[in-house]
Amino acid sequence: MVGELTAMMRLFSVVKSMDSLVGPDMEKGLTRLRAAAEGATA
Repeated sequence: MVGELTAMMRLFSVVKSMDSLVGPDMEKGLTRLRAAAEGATA
């Protein structure tokens, strides 16, 4: 993550990784994007 971190965000980043928070939604979005791209070319 890039940018300025507030004190609360810094504390939270010690406890929980942003990758573990965003990862499942990112994977779902990439799967949908791939399906849409492959559907457009087929």
